[in-house]
Amino acid sequence: DIFLEKLRTFDGSISVTAGGTITAALVESFTDSDANDISLTTTTGDILGDAILAGSQGDVTLDAAAAIMATVTADTLEALAGGPVTLATTVTSLDAETAAAGNIIIAESADIFLETLRTFDGSIAVTAGGTVTAALVESLTDSDDNDIVLTSTAGTIQGDTILAVSQGDVILDAAQTISATVTADELIARATGDIALNTTVTRLDAQTLATGDIFITETDAIALDNVQTADGSITVIAAGSIDAAQIVAGVGNDVTLQSNGVVAATVTGGELTVLTAGDITLTTLVESLDAETTAVGNISITETDDIFLEKLRTFDGSISVTAGGTITAALVESFTDSDANDISLTTTTGDI
Repeated sequence: DIFLEKLRTFDGSISVTAGGTITAALVESFTDSDANDISLTTTTGDILGDAILAGSQGDVTLDAAAAIMATVTADTLEALAGGPVTLATTVTSLDAETAAAGNIIIAESADIFLETLRTFDGSIAVTAGGTVTAALVESLTDSDDNDIVLTSTAGTIQGDTILAVSQGDVILDAAQTISATVTADELIARATGDIALNTTVTRLDAQTLATGDIFITETDAIALDNVQTADGSITVIAAGSIDAAQIVAGVGNDVTLQSNGVVAATVTGGELTVLTAGDITLTTLVESLDAETTAVGNISITETDDIFLEKLRTFDGSISVTAGGTITAALVESFTDSDANDISLTTTTGDI
């Protein structure tokens, strides 16, 4: 083991290799240069660093047989650990990986580029004072405990690949917009601007807290626990069924649901468009509705108030609409001529 009380070069690199734990009070390359890198390595033991300073151009490499806990200023930071990684950073880019069980926790002061953030078996949490741009964030072991949380307190979240496999959850919380590709069990997304997500998830809870649209493309079936815009449109395209407990786009904002399975949804919005290959079951508070089945499937609508039916068409199925106000219908059609394909329009108050 070694305690580095102070390791400082006026203009040069620093390299330390220890057979035990490295505890560093101060390791600093004083002259800011791309050549003035800092490297700390343990063959057994941890790396514990109070202040590791390579300026804005020098890189830092931390390679620990066990855990890493450090405060680092650098251009690029690379951290490899045999245990958990906890870092307070002011860096441009980060590559961090655990080779055994252990969580990764990052607190970044400004923008950060996550080149690779990977746990062998552990959760990942990143909080940044600016934009989070992620090339790959991955928890390798499929476990309900191995969640991924990315938070931007003053910027966007842009994620090329965020993988929590099928049991881990992902939480994205951005001060501005979110654009990401996510694989997870449950995905929670909060933004003050647009949210654009390519997903392979079981459940989704997404909400914009200011003006912004939500656009979701799902590779399979999806349950929408809560999808809301403060002021913006909502579009969900799924390769499987859509089961939506609550979709709220507010007055005048459009909602589009497209599915290769069935659609069951409770929707509040302006114009609602639904295209699906199966049944459509909707509870609505919308201004107008355009709904169509492209295969065998019935349409059942329960509307709270007045509704304009721009187009209601089943390829082969019945249609039923009940409204708390007037029903105005431009086109209601059961395309396949069959005794079972009846059409029923009912108002509890108002005209048809």
